[in-house]
Amino acid sequence: MMIYSDKMKIFWKSGAVWESIPDSKRLLTAKGKLFCRVNSVFDYSHGAGQVIRIEKNYYYQEGIYKRFFDEDMINDFFSDWDIQSVKNHEIECHLMTKNVFEIICSKRG
Repeated sequence: MMIYSDKMKIFWKSGAVWESIPDSKRLLTAKGKLFCRVNSVFDYSHGAGQVIRIEKNYYYQEGIYKRFFDEDMINDFFSDWDIQSVKNHEIECHLMTKNVFEIICSKRG
């Protein structure tokens, strides 16, 4: 079994983000895989570090909250998972370039 999530948990404060991971694990079978994409702290064209800061890498801009991830946050967030891949790269999104991390990890056990 696998789960794919695009822009996983980007609108949540850090406490809610960290508390949500058990639900993803609960849905997967043993050795199930999670494929996800999150906003990168290098995504300057979509507001990373440039608007009202709520907490580390979490910002408010024009009525929208946005979370941006760095590699340390990814490693913390998935510390109970087996991380196979973390890739930082650019994609096209809404006619603009967007910098994201794509993560592949599997459930332990």
